[in-house]
Amino acid sequence: MRKFIISVTLLLVIPAAVYAGLNFGLIKATKKVVAKVDEKVALRKAALVLDSQAPTVPTSLTAVAVSSSQINLAWTASTDNVGVTGYKIYRDGGGTPITTAAGTAYNNTGLTGSTGYSYTVSACDAAGNCSAQTSASSDTTHPGAGGEWVLVPGSATLGTSDFYVMKYEAKNVGGVATSQAALTPWINISHEASTGACVALGAGYHLVTIAEAQTINRNIEAQAANWADGTIGSLIAGSGGLKRGNVGVVDSASYNLGALDSGTGRDEKAKHVLSNGGEIWDWSGNVSEWIYGAGANGTQGTPGGVAFNTGGYYEWNSGAPDLSQERPILGPSNSSWIGTHGMGSYAAGTADKAINRGGSYVHVADAGMYYYNSFSGPTATGGAYGFRCATPDSLAPTVPASLTAVAVSSSQINLSWAPSSDNTGVTAYKVYRNGGASPLVTQAGTTYSNTGLTELTVSTYTVSACDAAGNCSVQSSTASALTSPGAGGEWVLVPGSATLGTSDFYVMKYEVKGVGSVATSQAAAAPWVTITLANSIVACSALGSGYHLLTIAEAQTISRNIEAQTANWANGSVGSLVAAGGGLKRGNVGLLDSAGYDGANPESGTGRDEKAKLVLSNAAELWDWSGNVAEWIYGAGAGGTQGTPGGVTFDVNGFYDWDRTAAPNLSQERPILGPSNSGYTSANGVGQYYGGATTDAAYRDGYWADGVSAGVFAYMSANATSYAPSFIGFRCGAR
Repeated sequence: MRKFIISVTLLLVIPAAVYAGLNFGLIKATKKVVAKVDEKVALRKAALVLDSQAPTVPTSLTAVAVSSSQINLAWTASTDNVGVTGYKIYRDGGGTPITTAAGTAYNNTGLTGSTGYSYTVSACDAAGNCSAQTSASSDTTHPGAGGEWVLVPGSATLGTSDFYVMKYEAKNVGGVATSQAALTPWINISHEASTGACVALGAGYHLVTIAEAQTINRNIEAQAANWADGTIGSLIAGSGGLKRGNVGVVDSASYNLGALDSGTGRDEKAKHVLSNGGEIWDWSGNVSEWIYGAGANGTQGTPGGVAFNTGGYYEWNSGAPDLSQERPILGPSNSSWIGTHGMGSYAAGTADKAINRGGSYVHVADAGMYYYNSFSGPTATGGAYGFRCATPDSLAPTVPASLTAVAVSSSQINLSWAPSSDNTGVTAYKVYRNGGASPLVTQAGTTYSNTGLTELTVSTYTVSACDAAGNCSVQSSTASALTSPGAGGEWVLVPGSATLGTSDFYVMKYEVKGVGSVATSQAAAAPWVTITLANSIVACSALGSGYHLLTIAEAQTISRNIEAQTANWANGSVGSLVAAGGGLKRGNVGLLDSAGYDGANPESGTGRDEKAKLVLSNAAELWDWSGNVAEWIYGAGAGGTQGTPGGVTFDVNGFYDWDRTAAPNLSQERPILGPSNSGYTSANGVGQYYGGATTDAAYRDGYWADGVSAGVFAYMSANATSYAPSFIGFRCGAR
């Protein structure tokens, strides 16, 4: 027991109003308290609690480009057992965070225009525990020239891909077409000059086309937020002017029939919204905007192969002239909508004329979202003719992740991958095989079954994600699979080992059974024994190309894989273990086994499902890998004899545990066919070693009569190649 002297300073603040007549409001009192505190309690309170739990992964990450140099991020908060202290933000797959934010939003500035960026976020606590990173979210910064832009989703019906359009009518800023709210629109400019002003911004920039204008119109038309009282866009106001933009917003000042409106004060008056939430200003009723047509140098031509009618102003439901052919190209989707719905009027000219759309303040009732006019020549100018530019969307989706390839038969491999993300949406995935330049298939989903393959053939796959604009990601990391054997019964796929020099291969799930003299992997029937090494080799090869007697390297790959799986261990033992009755405990020693191998005959049959099996890292099951019958394996010498595996001349001796370092010293043999842990012995179920001459045949795993010598890593090579006892069988491999 210890005494702790605790000095406590008390600062007491007492409002004067509490006690009338008191002329002090602050009393400072200090006193020392001597306390007896149990040492264990004090230490417990002072001890630091170690926190090893990471926060949950942030969810709902969004990335939204707001300019040519800024993308705004937002996500849902994580939770933690103690508390989240910050969020690490990663960009474009980098290993180092670009920043650590305290809150659930971050604005990434200083970016490059027309460039795609991808982000992930990880949540961290005070102890330094950090969650896994979120799924990626991406967006492309707005075009690097020309001010502010809006992303417009493409339309398959209209043949457009995703593109950007100027948010505002082009303004003249030092002779450069610029999208900004302030300043008067760039007017008194011809169609020809408008085209040049857009092209001057750089590669890909162009005057808005007929198809792009119609894509915007139809998108605006489809959004309920742009409608009110049965009207959309510009509407005749009480003063005779045009109501600006979104008619659902009260507008106290119409276009004034004498000037062009501009400036940031009209935010809630002049805008329309698109399906992706983007805003576009003054799309109708402020100035008419030149657009690029289907004819020479962007004149009207014959859009969609249609020779537009020539005449005065007509409603889009006109029957004389009949506008049924023109309407799908630049008119409303509903043939009954007219000017009173805010649609605007149609007024076409000849094919060599330039097109303007939207109408201006002087067009009054004729102005509107679908206003169309082609009366003027390409060089004509006017006080109410402006323009805006467009440029393609160039952001590709994120690269598909977590691609897996799994062979499900001798002729089929199934693929799956995690979905990609895109600023407008992924529309398709291209699947490639074996490095081919052309995709094997293009599809919408994230799974694919590749059928019609050849047995024992490795196929390597990659996947690329694409959007409606035709932007495709780079191809994913590869995933490969080996189709299963088509002969010889049931097989198990074994993951290869770079350490042992093996690639993925198949091994028979069961010891070979002789079914009509054909080597067959099945549970039923007695193992095929009383067979020589040479005849085992022949029996496997007879199954076809790629089939062979299991090799030393393949056997070791299987054994090391089994050794590494905790499911195969119990009470310090793996595989077969000497049972109380003197026989060998079957398979997975974690399962109760009331009957050991009986010391007289090999066993077979389906009733031993849960006794004889061992599992691999891929969850595949392998039966009787130790303790039922021994199995011939193909060595490094002539005709598959032992030879010198790995360049090692194996010691010739009796049964020894694999941990032996005295003569014979097995430190060279152990890496080739022994356990990875040099301390494992037969008591751990690994079996024993019995070496032979280089010309002897080799077999593995021991059999029912070998007692403690049998096991997962049991090995013997003390017999001639003509040896054919009743306790040695075999199993085949395939690749």
